[in-house]
Amino acid sequence: MLNQLKQYEPALASCQKAIDGDGQWWADGLAEAFNQQSHALSGLNRHPEALAAANRAIGLSPNYTKAWSDRAVIHWQMAQYPEALADSEKASQLNPQDPIPWFNRGRTFTAMNQWPEAIKAYSQALKLDANQAETWANLSAAQWNAQQFRDALESADRAVTVNPKSLQGWYNRAIILTSLRRYADARESYEAAIDLSKTQPQLWANYGVLLMHLKDYPTAQQALTTALQLDPKQPTAQQALTALTTWQAQVQAQAQTQTKR
Repeated sequence: MLNQLKQYEPALASCQKAIDGDGQWWADGLAEAFNQQSHALSGLNRHPEALAAANRAIGLSPNYTKAWSDRAVIHWQMAQYPEALADSEKASQLNPQDPIPWFNRGRTFTAMNQWPEAIKAYSQALKLDANQAETWANLSAAQWNAQQFRDALESADRAVTVNPKSLQGWYNRAIILTSLRRYADARESYEAAIDLSKTQPQLWANYGVLLMHLKDYPTAQQALTTALQLDPKQPTAQQALTALTTWQAQVQAQAQTQTKR
């Protein structure tokens, strides 16, 4: 429960008490205690220690599916992609009906920029459980990277249908619609994403670039300025605002020249 609440320090202390023998065992006994410990350590970005704890969990209970899946995540976080894929494969062998190992495969293939494999993995996860907005959103991103824009849009639509508060779903939808040059529709999706999170500089920067396509320059300038207030080094916003400011100066100079004639 503490891990689910992202209270990793208290979770780590609780796991250690269980491992030391306070009698507070989980359903899978000591193996689960070590697995929960690995989760807490991973949440604290202590990945080598997390991997060691995950190894202990699997050593104690080799058929503990969740331990294999969770160790796959740690390998993914450490950019140990072949090991992550191997652990996900083992988890699927232990429980073929579990979508999580396929989801983990999808994230691993995404990290490797292997888009066809990522698409297959996410699609298999969704065959097992179609009610996962994050999986639909990740699938849409993989499809967009593979330039399968219409499939990507359908997946993003599914993400926001399953969870109307899916920030990644709305953000992906906006990017995909921009690629399809459906700028007005993309604007609606960007605004839905911004309603969910107003603190992401890349989101504001991309929104500003879209508004430039729509020739809504005042609002574009506001969006790009907001991006730079959140992150003064945001490259998309820097480049776009420089281009917009230069263009506005040129238009103003031309207007002054015409007035003098």
